[in-house]
Amino acid sequence: MTRDIFNQLIDELDASSKNVLKNKNALYGKKDDPLHNFKAGASIANCTPAQCCWGYLTKHLVALRDKVEYSDWSDRDDLLEKCQDSINYIYFIWLLANETYADQTEPDDNGIVDGATNPTKMLEEFMKNQFNELSNINS
Repeated sequence: MTRDIFNQLIDELDASSKNVLKNKNALYGKKDDPLHNFKAGASIANCTPAQCCWGYLTKHLVALRDKVEYSDWSDRDDLLEKCQDSINYIYFIWLLANETYADQTEPDDNGIVDGATNPTKMLEEFMKNQFNELSNINS
């Protein structure tokens, strides 16, 4: 693969992901809360919105894993959809973590909350806990 093709494919996936994310969110999310579905799902599942999102992401990761496991590259559009959906749920986890952090933090004089590191730490801790729980189940 050449560097130009590499960059073209990354740009294609990125543009497709963001387009789907924004368009589907406009259809699925509440007008005043783009994260509403995760909050409502969390209420039903008795978990946090980020944990609810993780559950939704897991479905897409399994579908993507199956494609990788069987080297099933026959349907490029389907592969693109599975990759972009997985990426989009990671965006949602990022957004949910930032919202949670913003709710727990005072904004500065400009109304900006510094969320550059703490949401990442929250996500890392959540992922570590999920992995540990999965390891405990499998042992």
